[in-house]
Amino acid sequence: MTLNFDIANEQVDRVLEIVKKCPDNLREKCFEILLSAALLTSSASSGSMSVTPESNGDASAAERITSGTDIVMADLHQKAKKHVPAQLTLEEVNRLFYKEDGIFLPLYDELKSQKLSEAQIRVALMEALKNGIQSGEFSFKVSRVRELCSTYKCLDSGNFSANFKNNQPYFSDPYSSGGTMALSAEGKNRMIAVAKELAQ
Repeated sequence: MTLNFDIANEQVDRVLEIVKKCPDNLREKCFEILLSAALLTSSASSGSMSVTPESNGDASAAERITSGTDIVMADLHQKAKKHVPAQLTLEEVNRLFYKEDGIFLPLYDELKSQKLSEAQIRVALMEALKNGIQSGEFSFKVSRVRELCSTYKCLDSGNFSANFKNNQPYFSDPYSSGGTMALSAEGKNRMIAVAKELAQ
């Protein structure tokens, strides 16, 4: 691939302007994504590459990163301050979530578990954490966890309810397919442990 350095220099300047708008902890990743896309685009348009890069989701990730902001202590619900920063640092929270239009959204891409049953519980715990730091209620809608499990490719439909029932000590509510489940004290401890692992 032949690179036109004048075009590349312009692209880098544009990328740096966009990256300045990103939260500090996301700038490096944003820079990598945008620079890669910019250089591929400029190379293709200058005729030095004969293929068009396929979309692999990086553009949407870059858009997501550039429009989000870090979560600050003032964003946290008062009940969440029992856990942050005492058990989970704000830096760890910002490695897991970002804020966009007042809504907290996940940044983590993997659940660090090969077992579907464990991954499902991790999805539930992280959803409860996200909801808890924003609303003060460390709970989740079962239907939302099912959707997220599908997204993270860890949905085991045949054992979905059994996984919750087998981990009942983590929840203060019995399993209900259309309901909401809150975390028990044990569940909150497990939530913190999983969050710390995923934030590494």
